[in-house]
Amino acid sequence: CEKHKHRAAEFAKDFIYWFDDKGRALPYGRSLTYRFAQTAFWSACVVADVDAFSIGLVKGIVVRHLKEWLSNPIFDNSGILTIGYRYPNLHMSESYNAPGSPYWSLKAFIILALPHNHPFWSVDIEEFPALDKQKLLPEAGMVIQHNGGNMTALIGGCLNYVPHNHIAEKYCKFAYSSEFAFSVPRSNRFFEQAAPDSMLSFEIDGYIFTRGLCHKVEISKDKILTEWSPFEGINVTTEIIPTDKGHIRKHIIMSEYECIARDAGFSIYDKTAECETR
Repeated sequence: CEKHKHRAAEFAKDFIYWFDDKGRALPYGRSLTYRFAQTAFWSACVVADVDAFSIGLVKGIVVRHLKEWLSNPIFDNSGILTIGYRYPNLHMSESYNAPGSPYWSLKAFIILALPHNHPFWSVDIEEFPALDKQKLLPEAGMVIQHNGGNMTALIGGCLNYVPHNHIAEKYCKFAYSSEFAFSVPRSNRFFEQAAPDSMLSFEIDGYIFTRGLCHKVEISKDKILTEWSPFEGINVTTEIIPTDKGHIRKHIIMSEYECIARDAGFSIYDKTAECETR
């Protein structure tokens, strides 16, 4: 047990970078419909008396996280948790999801196992700590940036993965953010339906192709280098360079085809755009 507690304390020093000071966690990977289970680790740390951070700091992470989630439309009209992330969305679900899947989120409430006189219930909530503005997480294959209350993870990509839904979108985009959730495609037939935010996409004969598996990944604090191919006959070398204000992407493209390449940023709602009815 002591070995596991020590490992948890070491893990906590990195995992805290997956959260921001508003209580939001990084939307990345599969099983996102479990929602506020993202904070279950911190609740378990308190129950197991893992000495990673102060109780007040951990309480702040847990409370802000739960409050932030409850401000989103994650319930249906009968109060049942829906499948989705920030809102009901079956399209981003996994093949193993069922109506009860979102209730894995209740793992966050392991904190209720604490006795009524535990310090957690009376300690003041502490503010989110000041973290390094840039943190290399080599085991996760990412560089995480904290800037202005938001966090962004720059991703090296995957060298292998299992065949689940939308794996390329959930693991292989260039960047993921606590401020902007990522998009999953409805089809690869049109650019709008492919929705390749934070990806370099290629249009060939009206079909959209993006980064999936990488042939090579090199990651350091100052640069992420990947070699990949979206389609046979197209080879790409991508550099992602973190900066103080965000990041720079550089691509070297060798293509045997005439195609259209588009490098997109985060998908955001443009309130200034004119509405068009068709």
